[in-house]
Amino acid sequence: MQKVGGHYRDVQQDHRLERLEGFDKKEGGELMRLMGRIVSQNRVVIPKRIREVSNIQEGDLVEVKVTCGEKTAYETLRVSERGQIYLPEVLREALDAEEGDIVLVTIENVIKSRER
Repeated sequence: MQKVGGHYRDVQQDHRLERLEGFDKKEGGELMRLMGRIVSQNRVVIPKRIREVSNIQEGDLVEVKVTCGEKTAYETLRVSERGQIYLPEVLREALDAEEGDIVLVTIENVIKSRER
């Protein structure tokens, strides 16, 4: 992780995403923002209405900015069943976040899976 402008960003992962096969990158700016609670197994659920409007489906990757209190981190996460995204340990540690905390999730990009 590299600190960029006061935020943590996984620069190596960003470059790897550009080369991922099986995905089409959707160009554009910020798509949606949502407030979510970190629930069991460190998941946050993207509400169905947001998934419908943004055309987010199971298996897609979402580039997100996650804010908890004064801390912000960026990550690319896979959407699982019922719109769940799993917050990895390194992200939770960067945010000092734990189960039960409320986070602001900004979906900045959707990378569609070609496997459908």
